[in-house]
Amino acid sequence: LVVSMGLLTVIYTVVPNTRVQFVPAVVGAATAAILWEGGKTGFATYLSFSANYAKLYGTLALLPLFLLWVYVTWLIVLAGLQVAHALQSYRVCTASGTVRTYLASLGIGEGTLRQGPKIVDPASIIVILLVAGARFRKGKGVDVSLIADKTGLDERIARDMLDKLTQAGMLHRVGSSSAEERWSLNQPLETLSAEDILALGNEMVGDAVLAKSPMLRRLNEARARELSGRLMSELLEEETTAREEQAAAAEAAATPRPATA
Repeated sequence: LVVSMGLLTVIYTVVPNTRVQFVPAVVGAATAAILWEGGKTGFATYLSFSANYAKLYGTLALLPLFLLWVYVTWLIVLAGLQVAHALQSYRVCTASGTVRTYLASLGIGEGTLRQGPKIVDPASIIVILLVAGARFRKGKGVDVSLIADKTGLDERIARDMLDKLTQAGMLHRVGSSSAEERWSLNQPLETLSAEDILALGNEMVGDAVLAKSPMLRRLNEARARELSGRLMSELLEEETTAREEQAAAAEAAATPRPATA
């Protein structure tokens, strides 16, 4: 078993035309080695029941039996390689924060794969920064899964916007390769202009898209004028106040009124 595991680990690490991490390769090799050793026992048992065919067909019977064993062996090798692939992909998705999307693509977990909208409002990047700012005030960071829950954005789009904010110096990464990557504010919201953040979102859409549609350009300019001179801290205060009022209204509506005579 150990020899088979060692040989399969070498095969899984060297043969694929990509970089395979050591731990996933070992786990996949261990799985395949166990299956292969069990398969040898099962195949030997099968041959014991096929002795009559060997007597009837002689040496000719060895050919289909050999091909059958090659087929079974190849299935076992591919099964172990699939385990290694799934484990490595899971670790990569955990680090990037897209593990739920990955599991959903495999049919595992709650719900179906969230495809997200094909067209995303560039102003969504402002909402992402507001979520990060609210978490920062609590001494916490954000990850892709949290952003997707809070904003309803697809995880891949949320990741792209977080990367854009990081490149602009608004956020910085606080995670590691061994855990889900997280982000935190790189500067206070009081120093960030809402108009500048909207400009980052427009950069992700591309000037060519806005140039082809005068209506979209006018709407975007109107939104920029609305945000002109406003800071992200002001928007966060308005967002917090609106949420508190909404929660209070919902609580009041749920409170039963006293009966009157």
